Amino acid sequence: MFGLGKAEVSTEIVGGKLLELLKELDEVGYIRFATVYLELTDLGAVKDEIDRLLKET
Repeated sequence: MFGLGKAEVSTEIVGGKLLELLKELDEVGYIRFATVYLELTDLGAVKDEIDRLLKET
């Protein structure tokens, strides 16, 4: 975040960066955070996100 050279950083940028980092570090943590951050409101949406994550790995 410091490398952006801005005094303030939007929550969208922070949330997006956190998703990227979690995807690499902790897949379960990623899904838990993504459920709230991406507003995954039902099991189908969560399953779709898990399927997308599995395809990337």
